[in-house]
Amino acid sequence: MWKGSRAAADGQALETGGIATSILHGEGVPLAPWAGYVLAVAIFGAALAARFAMLPVEGGLGFLTFYPAVALAALLFGTGPGLLTMVLGAVTALYIFMPPFWAFKLVFEQMLSVATFSFSGAIICFLTHQMRHHAEELKSTMAALQRRESELARANERLQDLDRAKSEFFSNVSHEFRTPLTLMLGPLENLLAESAGTLSEESRKTLELAHRNALRLLRLVNALLDFSRMEAGRVRPNREATDLAAFTAELASHFSSACTGGGVQLIVDCPPLPQAVGVDRAMWEKIVLNLLSNAFKFTFAGSIEVRLRDLDEQVVLTVRDTGTGIPRHELPHLFERFHRVEGARGRSFEGTGIGLALIHELVRLHGGSVAVDSEQGCGSAFTVRVPFGTECLGETRLGDGAEETARHTSANAIVSEALRWLPEHAETETAPATIARGQVVVADDNQDMRTYVTRLLEAAGYAVEAVGDGEAALAACRTHLPDLLLSDVMMPGLDGFGVLKRLRADAATATLPVILLSARAGEEAKVEGLAADADDYLVKPFGARELIARVDGAIRLAQLRRKAQEKLMHYMAELERSNRELDDFAYIASHDLKEPLRGLHNYASILREDYEACLDDEGRRCLERMQRLVERQTLLIDRLLAYSRLGSSKLDKEPVALDHVLDEVAEDLRSFLSDQGVQLVRATPLPTVRCNALRVGEVFQNLIVNAAKYNDKPEKRVEIGCSGAAPPVFYVRDNGIGIAPQHQDSIFRIFKRLHEQDKFGGGTGAGLTIVKKIVERHGGRIWLESTPGEGTTFYFTLSGETP
Repeated sequence: MWKGSRAAADGQALETGGIATSILHGEGVPLAPWAGYVLAVAIFGAALAARFAMLPVEGGLGFLTFYPAVALAALLFGTGPGLLTMVLGAVTALYIFMPPFWAFKLVFEQMLSVATFSFSGAIICFLTHQMRHHAEELKSTMAALQRRESELARANERLQDLDRAKSEFFSNVSHEFRTPLTLMLGPLENLLAESAGTLSEESRKTLELAHRNALRLLRLVNALLDFSRMEAGRVRPNREATDLAAFTAELASHFSSACTGGGVQLIVDCPPLPQAVGVDRAMWEKIVLNLLSNAFKFTFAGSIEVRLRDLDEQVVLTVRDTGTGIPRHELPHLFERFHRVEGARGRSFEGTGIGLALIHELVRLHGGSVAVDSEQGCGSAFTVRVPFGTECLGETRLGDGAEETARHTSANAIVSEALRWLPEHAETETAPATIARGQVVVADDNQDMRTYVTRLLEAAGYAVEAVGDGEAALAACRTHLPDLLLSDVMMPGLDGFGVLKRLRADAATATLPVILLSARAGEEAKVEGLAADADDYLVKPFGARELIARVDGAIRLAQLRRKAQEKLMHYMAELERSNRELDDFAYIASHDLKEPLRGLHNYASILREDYEACLDDEGRRCLERMQRLVERQTLLIDRLLAYSRLGSSKLDKEPVALDHVLDEVAEDLRSFLSDQGVQLVRATPLPTVRCNALRVGEVFQNLIVNAAKYNDKPEKRVEIGCSGAAPPVFYVRDNGIGIAPQHQDSIFRIFKRLHEQDKFGGGTGAGLTIVKKIVERHGGRIWLESTPGEGTTFYFTLSGETP
């Protein structure tokens, strides 16, 4: 019983607290609408009672207690109850507190006083309403912010969990990698040491290649392991008192041979320091060697300077180079994990993107800082600051025993990798003239990969030219066009996709087979490579047999395509030759046919002039028919000659005013159009274009004659005009018999006739074919729209060239 009463009391307290909070925030009291008006009247009653209690009935302070009543009613119950309280207060003051009592005659001062009170009350209600509205908005905003904050907190927890899982994954995977790598490196080192005189040169090179890349993989695994351990907070520097100047100079000296081979001057300026420095020697080694490796990678000429000084109780290490530099917008992200500068030109494109992040963490563990200053194209300067670490105890030393051996092994591995970035002249020699199976250009920035692929291809019978970057690959392909390009995707400077794009843009190398090599696996990467117009895409690591099979297939396919192209070109040449012979034959045959026809025409004319009176009606009809047949045959031969000449003759173009051309055509056809009863209408002016005036005149003449001839209407009309578009579209429109839909596609074929001779005067069937060929020789096209019984419109364009 007691518990139930306590719970009820708690609930009432919470409810009371919620109402109080709502009032303080301007949200009002949650009541039914009618209850608010009732309580507003009660508040007014209380204010009226207070007024009677404090002041006389009459007086100028009649509104004194009504202002708080209006504000309280509006605040607690809303705008409506507040306005009701204001009206009650104004009426009460007017007829109770202002003389004369209950009088309806008001003086000016009373009206002004009531109006002022009413206006002030309305403003109070409005401001209260705005406050309630903004309080509701603020409440919803705060609720949204709280939800968002909760979501961000949960997301942050998930990200932290993912980050911890990632670090644990890297740590576990790195540990697991070290065991098989140890089992690889040990036997390889023993085999190289014990079989010094028994292995062939080829076998030794293969073992050295495997050993060198196993060491590189071990170094990458160690870097990942160190980074993951540092993220997990499980790494503490083992500080030792060290002669840091001598130690740094010794580390820098490992790069002297690489810098000499790369044409870069190595400057080591490390004078003795006033005291020993407490550093973790293994960590400091990684800092110095990584900075030097990075500087050498991006420096092609000039110098690399290693400088060590003491400044303000700190040791300052500066590694400055004259390399390619870093863009300004990349500097804030340079020490982020896995960040790589896009498009940076270096000796190699290889790298994990954790080297500088690892340096940053190692320096931080020493209580120091690292900074970079760089200008693109001028070089970079990395500055490391670490405290002297005077709390370190022990004697100054440089290391000995197993630790010294491990340090030399690590340094040699880094320097050995840097040496592999240098080009070897033997790789870029021109392939021999005698090629067994074909010539292949191999492009990869990793020298070991170039050597390995070259060895495989040469063993398979190919001549190989190996280069180290995209620009060299492009130059090799343009100098001696190979049978195949085998290119890595990620290379410094011009990458594999860039090489492919430029090869495809050059007509001389557009059909060169290209196989892309990439460490990016998955369907998306392969689709991206093939979409870039590569012939094949091979994912690293790949087997020797797969590589040879892909190369063989690509070269055979290219050879088949080349043979098919050659056959096609041969057939095209044969077809062109046959067409020329056909044109020559048509010209000669047509020319020879005109001679007997000319004789027949002359003899028919003599007969008609000298012996027509001797002939009966049937003889005269036969003579007239013979003349018509001779004229028709002559016209057909002329059209055939014109058609054959169109294909071979040169088409001279010049600026031509087509209105003048049409005037000449209309003048030539005046008697014909008059006999046919045809009205020729020019709907729009015709422009001036570059064309052959004689040939375009033939187009208009043929179309007008056809439009006039194939028309059986009482009022024959031919309309000519053009659109104002660019290029202009010309049209010849008639109201004749039209063309059936089934014949519209074949109307431009040579010798195609759609109407009987007796009805429309006959034709050769070559006119529209000649029109089409003239238009096409001008670079235009011709088409038609026709409705049987209503007419036909021929549209055509020319080249569209303006003078």
